[in-house]
Amino acid sequence: MADFKEALEGFFSGGIDFEELRQRLDLELAENPARAPEIAGLLEDLLRSDRLPVQVYLSLKERVGQSHAAGGEPRAPAPEDAGAHDQRTRLAPGGMHPATPAAADGDRPPPETARSQTPGVGAVLKGRFVLEQEIGRGGMGTVYRARDLRKEEARDRDPFVAVKVLNEDFQGDPDAFIILQRETKKAQHLAHPNIATVYDFDRDGDTVYMTMEFLKGEPVENLVKRVRPGGLPLKDALPIIEGMAKGLGYAHERNIVHSDFKPGNAFVTEEGLVKVLDFGIARAVKRPGQASRDATLFDPSKWEALTPAYASPEMFDQAAPDPRDDVYALACVAYELLAGRHPFNRLPANQARQRRMKPKPIPGLKPGQNRAFARALNFERNERTPSAAEFMAGLSAAAPASGRWKGIAGLILAGALIGGGAYLFLRPPADVAEKATAPTPAVVAIEEPEAPKVVTPDAETLARIERILEVADLHLLVGRLVEPEGSNAAEAYRAVLEYDPANERALAGLEKIATRFEQRARASREAGDLRRALAETASGLKAYPGHPRLLKLRQGIRAELGE
Repeated sequence: MADFKEALEGFFSGGIDFEELRQRLDLELAENPARAPEIAGLLEDLLRSDRLPVQVYLSLKERVGQSHAAGGEPRAPAPEDAGAHDQRTRLAPGGMHPATPAAADGDRPPPETARSQTPGVGAVLKGRFVLEQEIGRGGMGTVYRARDLRKEEARDRDPFVAVKVLNEDFQGDPDAFIILQRETKKAQHLAHPNIATVYDFDRDGDTVYMTMEFLKGEPVENLVKRVRPGGLPLKDALPIIEGMAKGLGYAHERNIVHSDFKPGNAFVTEEGLVKVLDFGIARAVKRPGQASRDATLFDPSKWEALTPAYASPEMFDQAAPDPRDDVYALACVAYELLAGRHPFNRLPANQARQRRMKPKPIPGLKPGQNRAFARALNFERNERTPSAAEFMAGLSAAAPASGRWKGIAGLILAGALIGGGAYLFLRPPADVAEKATAPTPAVVAIEEPEAPKVVTPDAETLARIERILEVADLHLLVGRLVEPEGSNAAEAYRAVLEYDPANERALAGLEKIATRFEQRARASREAGDLRRALAETASGLKAYPGHPRLLKLRQGIRAELGE
């Protein structure tokens, strides 16, 4: 095992990247399969000593587990990881996965029994659903891409479903099963092309989960980030807004309010179809005189949550749910798509109301269309646009024909269902990217917000920044500098700078990325490969536009090429 230990030290020192480390592990397991338990123990020791990031540990541990399944001698699990080596019942700490910010915490949770832990990647629910990848987190649960063994048995060409597992915080509550049953029942009644399909709900021991269609594409949240700071043309944004409005409107017609609509809860498939996701805290609207049939079962209000930047003022006042709450959220999302920024600079509605803020007119829109936004974003419910359809009608008036969102559909290549957060970005075709007016998708342009220039982050924002920084540092550690799209160090550091433009750790991270590309470019130049050297400078400048050393280096290389 000396070779693998040497590889680990090389990884820690930055001498090799994560991909090479995995290859060295595979080689070690192929040559010495009986050492798999010893390697597993080594990885656990490194995790406990905080030398090995959780995400790296889980990825390597999974490969060791696959070796066991292929015939290696199983090792009796230690008390703190009981059940972790059986791939059918493996329980990862908190279901952590490299692509999610919440997985970046390096602290391992205290030992628990398998019954009290939330299943993670590699677990099998009901002997049927194999959890293969964490693809998002919502208010109550974690969403996984899962392989349906029953579909595989039937030779279905598309055996994948999305499985939403109730978070560990809720597992011990007696109302958990009722909550998810209500969510599933409501969603099953919302059979509409613009609402994600929910199949069923069930439980496996203490684990409560629901299954739904697995979507390929990207969340609107990612699109919003990618079009900053300029926004989309109206003709391209209208089909997206229309799809969101139709999905919400259909739910409203059935007396259901989403109550947590935001960019992360809208999804665009590869075909350009918009889907509204995650009716996790949706509330049925009571009609006058109508008794609540659920009142005797449990109090749903204790499970309510909201996303401050998209919640209406009435939600902060704990008023009864109303379709106009969703209209406010829809208008916020639509405004972001068109303007490239939040109408109130991401201030919660109650604070924006106190400051008497008004949304600025969006350049390029007709006066009537800007009035439609002003009405839908009204802080007073009685003055707000009453329905999603009416808001859409105000935007559509005199709008240019859009066809069917051809320009944007080309950007949606592949992806995953996001149940509350978007974490898989997709690279557009080169010709589309060159024509786009938005910044290069792999990075987010650093722009000063139009309103308050300096805002002291609150505790929640500081915690979010810390989580993103941990993810960014991990991407840097494993060599994911600017790729893959939406899951790389450069984009994560830039996301931090959106919250805190002077964040020293994020700025230092971008400097490290630029320096690495500078070193690669110089090495390629010395080797005589000027084209490769030029490409390396381009990658570095994509991560850190305007970096002086990279600009100077690029200029010199171009001169040598005669350009």
